[in-house]
Amino acid sequence: MEPGRKVALQGLASSLALAALYLESPHSLSFMASIIKDWPLSVAVIFSHNVFAVSVISLCMVFYANLVALSRARWLRGANFVLRYPRAFSAFLSATVVLASVLKGAAAAGARPCEISTILLLSLPVMLMEGYGLYMAVKGALTRSLNASTLLHVYSIFFVAALLEASLIIML
Repeated sequence: MEPGRKVALQGLASSLALAALYLESPHSLSFMASIIKDWPLSVAVIFSHNVFAVSVISLCMVFYANLVALSRARWLRGANFVLRYPRAFSAFLSATVVLASVLKGAAAAGARPCEISTILLLSLPVMLMEGYGLYMAVKGALTRSLNASTLLHVYSIFFVAALLEASLIIML
């Protein structure tokens, strides 16, 4: 398969996966609210949602890396910045996604603005674990070194984070 066609298919797959994630997110939050006291089910929902999200983000980053590598056109001149500094971009993206996720969860739970700092403090261990897992996945995708071993490691981190997150939610 020619490289341009491969990148186009990756772009289509990324778009479809993003649409599916967009449609899935509100349902997982509302479902989570209904099963909050069932610890094993909570772990399964949190883990499956997070694995789906990190997989979609990884797929999009693979597409991005291949698109930039394929096209050295003038209109993509600044796009190469992300590939030149994959660690910095991965750290920034991971921190942004994890923080937005916690804030979205707090808003869905009806948290008041004065409670946000407490929620962030209690969520810090989970945020660090999920952030590190996402960092590894994004960096691997951007450096084109993402393989099954790396994904297994990332998914293991997300499983432990789901165990901790479900435990914290039930305790509150």
